[in-house]
Amino acid sequence: MFKKLTLGVGLLSGSVIGAGVFALPYVFYRAGWAVGLFYVVAFAVLVTVSHIMYAQVVEITPGEHRLVGFSRIYLGKLSEWTATLVSPIGLLLTLTVYLILGEKFLLLFMPDSYGKIAFLVIWLLGTLVIFWETGKLALAEVLGTLSIAAIIFIIFGYGVGGSANIAALPAVDPKFIFLPYGAMLFALWGRTAIPPIVRYFRDDNRLNLVKPAIILGVLVPLLLYALFIVGVIGLTAPYVTESSVANLASALPSGVVWLVGALGILAILTSYAVIGKNIHQTVIFDIKQKPYVGALVVALVPLLLYFAGFKNFLYLVNIVGGVFLSVEGILMTLLWRRVKITAGSWNRLYGAAVYLLLAIFIGGIIYVLTYR
Repeated sequence: MFKKLTLGVGLLSGSVIGAGVFALPYVFYRAGWAVGLFYVVAFAVLVTVSHIMYAQVVEITPGEHRLVGFSRIYLGKLSEWTATLVSPIGLLLTLTVYLILGEKFLLLFMPDSYGKIAFLVIWLLGTLVIFWETGKLALAEVLGTLSIAAIIFIIFGYGVGGSANIAALPAVDPKFIFLPYGAMLFALWGRTAIPPIVRYFRDDNRLNLVKPAIILGVLVPLLLYALFIVGVIGLTAPYVTESSVANLASALPSGVVWLVGALGILAILTSYAVIGKNIHQTVIFDIKQKPYVGALVVALVPLLLYFAGFKNFLYLVNIVGGVFLSVEGILMTLLWRRVKITAGSWNRLYGAAVYLLLAIFIGGIIYVLTYR
């Protein structure tokens, strides 16, 4: 049982751990330690509950479906089209996030004036690896997760000694009290891993392990993120950057900087391949387009978004997390509500939970779209 649970936790943790971690030190540094601690606890609960709800929808529905299919079955055409559009657009913006972060890591090896060249190199390499064989992409996801974990431990090891920087953090800065919302949701969201986790435990008649796997699968990344936040603030405060990468070169020995840069590029390229493949398949199977259309979309849209002005790492993270993932959260909540009502197991407590989740997700969308 322990081995099965560990593999299930690994499926979710591997899906969760990604570029979002690099936005967290900045937003926590700006918002204050008390606000940061609140978001850690609140979003651990929010994401865990949302993912368990989605898992119950997957468990009760015959056949293999994704968010688009579930929305069509339970919520109708409008929700189906919302899911169809939200997922690929959000993922394309996520690819742009990874390209910007990859540029930052590559610039650890070259002058800042080479920014556009660094971006184009990362884009070209990322586009090429998208079209690897699926089996290699599975290995790529593991390598990407391990690379980010290695970066986290390296940064924590060097930064934990900067206790004075950490102690100097204010408890609350009212101007930035909502700033962590989009970044935190982006960093913890693992919706795409839920159907594979349910299938994995269903095949072994162990559906009782789904909830523990989701709970631990959210907590493991959260613990790693806490180490990274402490490490980055300890190393670079008061000059914490939005991507956490830019000032590492002046805070770490040159050999360690090169190692972090190499691991960062590996993590970016492997994650870029996995996300890009997901978009390619979505365009083909959900939007019903030819494979070459999917290839053009996944290759060119992130590049065009960047040169159209979408170059701010934190802005994009907040848009993806605060808007697109919040819409996914709304759909997942409504799906769970419909499944429970259909099954005749609805009660007032469930109703209160649904209204609270919807209020949080809708409030997050409003904040991100109106914040300046």
